Amino acid sequence: PAPCPRSPERVTHCPCGRCAIAPPNATNKEKDANTNSNEKYTFPPRLTCTDPIPTCTSPCSKPHLNLDTGTGCGHECEEKCHEGPCPPCRVRIVRPCRCGSTTRTLVCWEVTAGNEKEGGGKEGGEKEILCDKPCMALRACGRHQCRRVCCPLASLAHVQSSKKGKRKVTEDAQGLGLAAGIGIGEEEGGLHECDLVCGKMLSCGLHRCERRDHKGGCGRCLRSSFEELICPCGRTIYEPPIPCGTRMECHYPCSFPPPSCGHPAVPHECHYAEGEPGGRSCPPCPHLTTKRCACGKKDVGNVRCSLEAEKVSCGTVCGKLLACGFHPCPRPCHTAPCGPCVAPCGKMRKGCLAAGLQHPCTLPCHAPSACPETEPCRALVVLSCGCGRLRQSVACGRSVSSSGNSIGGGDPTASTSTTGGVSANPQAPKCNNDCALAKRNARLAEALGINPELRERERERAEREGAGGMYSEELVSFARANAKFVGVVERAFV
Repeated sequence: PAPCPRSPERVTHCPCGRCAIAPPNATNKEKDANTNSNEKYTFPPRLTCTDPIPTCTSPCSKPHLNLDTGTGCGHECEEKCHEGPCPPCRVRIVRPCRCGSTTRTLVCWEVTAGNEKEGGGKEGGEKEILCDKPCMALRACGRHQCRRVCCPLASLAHVQSSKKGKRKVTEDAQGLGLAAGIGIGEEEGGLHECDLVCGKMLSCGLHRCERRDHKGGCGRCLRSSFEELICPCGRTIYEPPIPCGTRMECHYPCSFPPPSCGHPAVPHECHYAEGEPGGRSCPPCPHLTTKRCACGKKDVGNVRCSLEAEKVSCGTVCGKLLACGFHPCPRPCHTAPCGPCVAPCGKMRKGCLAAGLQHPCTLPCHAPSACPETEPCRALVVLSCGCGRLRQSVACGRSVSSSGNSIGGGDPTASTSTTGGVSANPQAPKCNNDCALAKRNARLAEALGINPELRERERERAEREGAGGMYSEELVSFARANAKFVGVVERAFV
């Protein structure tokens, strides 16, 4: 029989292996473990297999071992020397989550316990730590986000937004043996493979792409038809199987009847009728002819036969009286109807006509109703002071409520109402000190026989010729002959 694993001959030390147990045949001195001599053994001998194995006070220090997975965490057991398997490791460790965005402090045995297997049991390795952060990286399709919670490839999200980051991801993918153009996790079965159906319309125009959402073109439709494809003229036949989207190419002349205009048809190849898949209409008639214009006034020559009648224009203005009964249609040659009138009214305001002013109504056409004239007239009029020297442009301001007022008249101290920033009774500017000075100079020039206009022309001539003086030769001669009188006049003005 096999020896007992607990026999005294086999168990020579305590469970931690630091203290020795005396063998059964040891001397009395050796058996005495409590003497002060330099004894060799710490514990007295065990005589039978059933005797308990003594334990010391030292820490166990054995590396932890998971009996289910056969792997250990590497931490030493912190319990005192003991029999049997070590209890779960209680060392607190910091581990990152699966995506690496957060860390968590856990008890060691919770991490090294492994992940649950499907159908029971546990897998080896450390348990995955998951956070609640969804992955914002794009899937292989380049359109949809991953949204997987705590995705291991979530770190790719911040590099996909830059060209340098995309280049780095591509280089890393090629280093892992992936094909060109495929990033990390985008391979078939990868974490970032899009699981949504593409659904784009294929080039055949009949079927949609059934592949998982992807980058680039969808490729050609892989469906086929097992019926013969016959052209309209019946002289070209395609034998099945016929890939979906195949276009008939018949090089025989078109067999459809010529156009109804009577001109000969343009030679062209056979084709399907308009409205059928891949069909089209025959080319329009290119022959030139004479057609009536859209407004019906003239016949226009050298017009393409296939051009619609409403597009034939003679270029003249329509000129028909619009529904308002006041304005003619300003549009060039066109088909009926002319449409509503959008021109401004243009009728003269009655309130302004009474004052001898011809100011038109600027409102949109409202014929046949009369102009309301509730808003003040905004036409500009020029008001001048009493002597005519000062001039000012102001809005007319006449309306139904102020039509009796005269522009520039009335009591200057009276208050004037305003509507929309326009005064209902604008006042003429008053003469100022410059006006009084101009009047005095005019009277003085008249008394001295001076023509101000002639004097102004002489001054301009002197400036052009670079002359220093601005007086006529006659005036200079008079001043020389009557120096005393000139001095009196100068002192009177100075």
